[in-house]
Amino acid sequence: MDKSIPVVSKIFCSGTPTMLMIRRRPIVVNGGGFVVTDLSHNIVFVVDGCGILGSKGELMVKDGEGEPILFISKKGGIVQALSTRNKWNGYSIDYQGKNKLVFSLTDPKSCTAQGAPIRIHIEPKRNCKSWDFEISGSFADRDCTIVDCTRKIVAQVCSAYIIPYTSAFVVHYLCRFLLLSLIKGIHKPIQVMINTENNKVYFCMSIDMVHFLAKKMYNRMGMKELIGGKDFYHVEVQSGYDQAFIIGVMAILDNIHGESTRC
Repeated sequence: MDKSIPVVSKIFCSGTPTMLMIRRRPIVVNGGGFVVTDLSHNIVFVVDGCGILGSKGELMVKDGEGEPILFISKKGGIVQALSTRNKWNGYSIDYQGKNKLVFSLTDPKSCTAQGAPIRIHIEPKRNCKSWDFEISGSFADRDCTIVDCTRKIVAQVCSAYIIPYTSAFVVHYLCRFLLLSLIKGIHKPIQVMINTENNKVYFCMSIDMVHFLAKKMYNRMGMKELIGGKDFYHVEVQSGYDQAFIIGVMAILDNIHGESTRC
Protein backbone atom coordinates (compact mmCIF):
# COMPACT_ATOMS: atom_id res chain seq x y z
CA MET A 1 0.00 0.00 0.00
CA ASP A 2 1.34 3.41 -1.02
CA LYS A 3 1.63 5.64 2.07
CA SER A 4 3.37 8.57 0.40
CA ILE A 5 2.10 12.09 1.15
CA PRO A 6 3.21 14.24 -1.80
CA VAL A 7 3.00 18.02 -1.78
CA VAL A 8 5.32 19.00 -4.64
CA SER A 9 5.53 15.58 -6.26
CA LYS A 10 5.37 11.90 -5.38
CA ILE A 11 8.86 11.37 -6.84
CA PHE A 12 10.32 13.21 -3.83
CA CYS A 13 8.77 10.78 -1.32
CA SER A 14 10.84 7.89 0.02
CA GLY A 15 9.73 4.63 1.60
CA THR A 16 12.35 4.98 4.34
CA PRO A 17 13.46 7.88 6.61
CA THR A 18 15.98 10.07 4.79
CA MET A 19 18.77 12.18 6.27
CA LEU A 20 19.60 15.27 4.21
CA MET A 21 22.62 17.52 4.79
CA ILE A 22 22.19 21.26 4.23
CA ARG A 23 25.25 23.38 3.60
CA ARG A 24 25.36 27.13 2.99
CA ARG A 25 26.91 28.16 -0.30
CA PRO A 26 30.23 30.05 -0.12
CA ILE A 27 29.46 33.71 0.52
CA VAL A 28 30.29 35.18 -2.88
CA VAL A 29 27.13 37.30 -2.81
CA ASN A 30 24.55 37.76 -0.06
CA GLY A 31 21.46 35.62 -0.52
CA GLY A 32 23.26 32.82 -2.39
CA GLY A 33 21.19 30.09 -0.75
CA PHE A 34 22.24 26.55 0.14
CA VAL A 35 22.89 23.07 -1.24
CA VAL A 36 21.27 19.85 -0.02
CA THR A 37 23.07 16.50 -0.28
CA ASP A 38 22.54 12.93 0.89
CA LEU A 39 25.00 11.12 3.14
CA SER A 40 27.02 10.09 0.09
CA HIS A 41 27.42 13.78 -0.82
CA ASN A 42 25.22 13.56 -3.91
CA ILE A 43 23.40 16.83 -4.58
CA VAL A 44 19.65 16.26 -4.31
CA PHE A 45 18.35 19.84 -4.03
CA VAL A 46 19.65 23.39 -4.51
CA VAL A 47 17.99 26.50 -3.06
CA ASP A 48 18.54 29.89 -4.72
CA GLY A 49 18.05 33.05 -2.65
CA CYS A 50 17.55 36.67 -3.62
CA GLY A 51 21.24 37.11 -4.42
CA ILE A 52 20.79 34.77 -7.39
CA LEU A 53 17.15 35.46 -8.26
CA GLY A 54 17.58 39.22 -7.94
CA SER A 55 14.36 39.78 -5.99
CA LYS A 56 13.74 39.90 -2.24
CA GLY A 57 11.04 37.65 -0.85
CA GLU A 58 11.50 35.04 -3.59
CA LEU A 59 13.12 31.61 -3.35
CA MET A 60 13.64 28.77 -5.81
CA VAL A 61 14.13 25.07 -5.04
CA LYS A 62 15.78 22.99 -7.78
CA ASP A 63 16.32 19.27 -8.00
CA GLY A 64 19.73 17.60 -8.22
CA GLU A 65 19.80 18.15 -11.99
CA GLY A 66 19.28 21.89 -11.56
CA GLU A 67 15.66 21.88 -12.76
CA PRO A 68 13.25 24.26 -10.91
CA ILE A 69 10.62 22.32 -8.97
CA LEU A 70 9.31 24.79 -6.37
CA PHE A 71 8.95 28.58 -6.46
CA ILE A 72 8.31 30.38 -3.16
CA SER A 73 7.25 34.00 -2.73
CA LYS A 74 6.44 36.20 0.23
CA LYS A 75 3.00 37.74 -0.11
CA GLY A 76 2.86 41.55 -0.27
CA GLY A 77 0.21 44.23 -0.60
CA ILE A 78 -1.77 46.46 1.75
CA VAL A 79 -3.77 43.63 3.32
CA GLN A 80 -0.59 41.71 4.09
CA ALA A 81 1.08 44.85 5.49
CA LEU A 82 -1.76 45.23 7.99
CA SER A 83 -1.74 41.55 8.95
CA THR A 84 -0.09 40.27 12.15
CA ARG A 85 1.53 37.43 10.21
CA ASN A 86 3.73 37.11 7.14
CA LYS A 87 2.50 34.71 4.49
CA TRP A 88 4.62 32.67 2.09
CA ASN A 89 3.20 30.75 -0.87
CA GLY A 90 4.85 27.72 -2.48
CA TYR A 91 4.15 26.87 -6.13
CA SER A 92 5.15 23.62 -7.79
CA ILE A 93 6.63 23.92 -11.29
CA ASP A 94 5.79 21.26 -13.88
CA TYR A 95 7.73 20.28 -17.00
CA GLN A 96 5.89 22.98 -18.97
CA GLY A 97 6.96 25.67 -16.50
CA LYS A 98 3.43 26.17 -15.13
CA ASN A 99 3.03 27.13 -11.46
CA LYS A 100 0.49 25.58 -9.11
CA LEU A 101 -0.09 26.66 -5.50
CA VAL A 102 0.69 23.68 -3.25
CA PHE A 103 1.19 25.21 0.21
CA SER A 104 1.24 28.41 2.24
CA LEU A 105 3.15 29.17 5.42
CA THR A 106 2.39 31.90 7.96
CA ASP A 107 4.75 33.21 10.63
CA PRO A 108 4.27 35.90 13.31
CA LYS A 109 5.59 39.38 12.50
CA SER A 110 5.90 41.06 15.88
CA CYS A 111 8.41 40.38 18.64
CA THR A 112 5.52 39.86 21.10
CA ALA A 113 4.27 37.00 18.94
CA GLN A 114 7.61 35.19 18.90
CA GLY A 115 7.15 31.64 20.09
CA ALA A 116 3.74 31.40 18.42
CA PRO A 117 3.53 28.36 16.14
CA ILE A 118 4.43 28.58 12.47
CA ARG A 119 1.74 26.78 10.52
CA ILE A 120 1.52 25.38 7.02
CA HIS A 121 -1.60 24.87 4.92
CA ILE A 122 -1.62 22.46 1.98
CA GLU A 123 -3.47 23.17 -1.26
CA PRO A 124 -5.88 21.73 -2.16
CA LYS A 125 -7.19 21.33 1.39
CA ARG A 126 -6.93 17.86 2.90
CA ASN A 127 -8.41 16.14 5.94
CA CYS A 128 -7.06 18.53 8.60
CA LYS A 129 -9.52 21.18 9.79
CA SER A 130 -7.42 24.32 10.33
CA TRP A 131 -3.76 23.56 9.48
CA ASP A 132 -1.80 20.66 8.02
CA PHE A 133 1.70 21.06 9.49
CA GLU A 134 3.18 22.98 12.41
CA ILE A 135 6.78 23.94 13.23
CA SER A 136 7.93 23.98 16.85
CA GLY A 137 11.30 24.60 18.48
CA SER A 138 14.08 26.90 17.33
CA PHE A 139 15.35 26.86 13.76
CA ALA A 140 18.02 29.42 14.74
CA ASP A 141 19.40 26.87 17.24
CA ARG A 142 18.98 24.03 14.73
CA ASP A 143 16.60 22.29 17.10
CA CYS A 144 13.11 22.21 15.61
CA THR A 145 10.46 19.73 14.52
CA ILE A 146 7.72 19.67 11.90
CA VAL A 147 4.59 17.74 12.84
CA ASP A 148 1.32 17.08 11.01
CA CYS A 149 -2.14 17.89 12.37
CA THR A 150 -2.21 14.58 14.29
CA ARG A 151 1.12 15.55 15.97
CA LYS A 152 3.01 12.87 14.09
CA ILE A 153 6.65 13.87 13.46
CA VAL A 154 7.29 14.64 9.80
CA ALA A 155 10.83 16.06 9.91
CA GLN A 156 13.44 17.11 12.47
CA VAL A 157 16.23 19.66 12.15
CA CYS A 158 19.48 19.32 14.07
CA SER A 159 22.99 20.68 13.82
CA ALA A 160 25.55 18.47 12.13
CA TYR A 161 28.90 17.57 13.63
CA ILE A 162 31.42 15.55 11.62
CA ILE A 163 34.69 13.96 12.63
CA PRO A 164 37.06 11.50 10.90
CA TYR A 165 37.27 8.09 12.47
CA THR A 166 39.04 4.80 12.85
CA SER A 167 37.14 1.80 14.19
CA ALA A 168 38.97 1.90 17.53
CA PHE A 169 38.43 5.63 17.82
CA VAL A 170 34.64 5.34 17.34
CA VAL A 171 34.24 2.93 20.24
CA HIS A 172 36.45 5.01 22.52
CA TYR A 173 34.86 8.30 21.48
CA LEU A 174 31.22 7.21 21.80
CA CYS A 175 31.78 5.79 25.28
CA ARG A 176 33.54 8.98 26.38
CA PHE A 177 30.89 11.19 24.81
CA LEU A 178 27.98 9.35 26.46
CA LEU A 179 29.73 9.65 29.83
CA LEU A 180 30.29 13.39 29.34
CA SER A 181 26.65 13.82 28.32
CA LEU A 182 25.44 12.12 31.49
CA ILE A 183 27.75 14.25 33.64
CA LYS A 184 26.55 17.38 31.86
CA GLY A 185 22.94 16.34 32.30
CA ILE A 186 22.09 16.58 28.61
CA HIS A 187 19.23 14.33 27.62
CA LYS A 188 18.29 15.63 24.17
CA PRO A 189 18.17 12.94 21.47
CA ILE A 190 21.37 12.39 19.51
CA GLN A 191 21.69 10.48 16.26
CA VAL A 192 24.93 8.89 15.16
CA MET A 193 25.65 7.77 11.58
CA ILE A 194 28.86 6.16 10.34
CA ASN A 195 29.72 6.43 6.64
CA THR A 196 32.31 3.82 5.72
CA GLU A 197 32.77 5.30 2.23
CA ASN A 198 34.46 8.47 3.46
CA ASN A 199 35.48 7.42 7.00
CA LYS A 200 33.37 10.06 8.75
CA VAL A 201 31.07 9.95 11.76
CA TYR A 202 27.96 12.16 11.56
CA PHE A 203 26.37 13.39 14.77
CA CYS A 204 22.94 15.01 14.60
CA MET A 205 22.04 17.18 17.60
CA SER A 206 21.02 20.66 18.73
CA ILE A 207 23.56 23.45 18.29
CA ASP A 208 24.08 23.91 22.05
CA MET A 209 25.16 20.26 22.19
CA VAL A 210 27.54 20.90 19.27
CA HIS A 211 29.21 23.73 21.18
CA PHE A 212 29.57 21.55 24.28
CA LEU A 213 30.93 18.65 22.26
CA ALA A 214 33.34 20.77 20.22
CA LYS A 215 34.85 22.21 23.38
CA LYS A 216 35.43 18.72 24.77
CA MET A 217 36.90 17.48 21.50
CA TYR A 218 39.34 20.37 21.19
CA ASN A 219 40.35 20.54 24.85
CA ARG A 220 40.55 16.88 25.76
CA MET A 221 41.01 14.91 22.54
CA GLY A 222 43.02 17.28 20.35
CA MET A 223 40.69 16.97 17.35
CA LYS A 224 41.18 19.59 14.64
CA GLU A 225 38.89 18.50 11.77
CA LEU A 226 35.46 19.57 12.96
CA ILE A 227 32.51 20.58 10.81
CA GLY A 228 29.31 21.94 12.31
CA GLY A 229 27.27 24.97 13.25
CA LYS A 230 24.62 27.08 11.55
CA ASP A 231 26.12 26.84 8.07
CA PHE A 232 25.89 23.04 8.05
CA TYR A 233 23.05 21.01 9.51
CA HIS A 234 20.84 17.98 8.99
CA VAL A 235 17.14 17.46 8.43
CA GLU A 236 15.67 13.99 8.77
CA VAL A 237 12.50 13.46 6.72
CA GLN A 238 10.29 10.58 7.78
CA SER A 239 9.19 7.94 5.29
CA GLY A 240 6.39 8.88 2.92
CA TYR A 241 6.78 12.64 3.23
CA ASP A 242 7.76 14.98 0.42
CA GLN A 243 11.43 15.94 0.74
CA ALA A 244 11.16 18.81 -1.77
CA PHE A 245 8.35 20.31 0.32
CA ILE A 246 10.43 20.02 3.50
CA ILE A 247 13.40 21.70 1.83
CA GLY A 248 11.04 24.47 0.70
CA VAL A 249 10.05 24.98 4.33
CA MET A 250 13.74 25.05 5.32
CA ALA A 251 14.31 27.76 2.69
CA ILE A 252 11.53 29.92 4.18
CA LEU A 253 12.83 29.45 7.74
CA ASP A 254 16.32 30.33 6.53
CA ASN A 255 14.99 33.56 5.01
CA ILE A 256 12.87 34.46 8.04
CA HIS A 257 15.99 34.23 10.23
CA GLY A 258 18.09 36.33 7.85
CA GLU A 259 20.47 33.58 6.83
CA SER A 260 21.80 32.25 3.50
CA THR A 261 18.83 33.16 1.26
CA ARG A 262 18.38 36.73 2.57
CA CYS A 263 20.04 39.74 0.91
